[in-house]
Amino acid sequence: MQVITLNVAKKRNRAMTLLMLLLSATASAGDYPITVNFSGEYVTETCEIKINGSGSNEAVTLPRLTTAALSNSGGEGGKTGFTVTLAECPGFTSVNLLFSSAYSPADSATGNLLNQTGNEYSRNVQLRIRKEDNSQIVIDDRNTAQQYRIWFANTPVTHQFYVSYFSDNSGPVTAGKVHAIAGITVDYH
Repeated sequence: MQVITLNVAKKRNRAMTLLMLLLSATASAGDYPITVNFSGEYVTETCEIKINGSGSNEAVTLPRLTTAALSNSGGEGGKTGFTVTLAECPGFTSVNLLFSSAYSPADSATGNLLNQTGNEYSRNVQLRIRKEDNSQIVIDDRNTAQQYRIWFANTPVTHQFYVSYFSDNSGPVTAGKVHAIAGITVDYH
């Protein structure tokens, strides 16, 4: 397998040299055709995201709980509300907002964010996010995204979410810190 890194050159003969290099690398690949698909979307405007009415990089602090509060496997506690507002959006738009594991890993079995690891962090605790109707937001799952309908341009739309501690099935909860960071992905329709 050959890896070729190309930088965009401004001069014509550099571009031709790179093109010839690329073509020769493809020709030497033999009977193994390579397909590269690129996709994207250009939108005229995007929305501004606000957490709890402030900026887009905010912290949500959950209450302190005892380990006894999460003694049952699958138990939840410390439910804490927060809002996500989409503002300055184009009108007549449908937007799906989902939480992603861009910064902290997620458990594919539970759909929750995993706690950080280390001696000072609680073990066997995850963070579960729910919508206002109490249905779970599964991290990285577009099927559980929250839909925002924007009828009029520049009219903010807010949805309520909740985050709670979740006791996973891997053993008893230990005392310690809990910390995870979710990314937010916004899909425009």
